[in-house]
Amino acid sequence: MAVRLAARSRWTGSAAVAGMTTLEEIAYLLSQMNSDERQEFRQVLKRIAAAEPERADFIHSLPAALGLDGEP
Repeated sequence: MAVRLAARSRWTGSAAVAGMTTLEEIAYLLSQMNSDERQEFRQVLKRIAAAEPERADFIHSLPAALGLDGEP
C-alpha cells in the first residue's frame, strides 16, 4: 500500500520513515470506512482531480495506492 507510494518518493532517512508511517496510518483509517464512506471518498477525489488537472493522475491513483482498489 504505502510502500507503492514511498517507492516513487525522493525522500530519504527519517523523512521517508515518517512519510511511510503516515501513509500506512491513512491506509488503515481508510480501510475502516464502510462502502458508503469509501464511495464518498472516491467522489471527493474526483472533484479534487477536476479542480486540479495538473495533479489529476496522482489524485486518481490514490485509492489503489492506499489499498482501496477493487472495493466498493
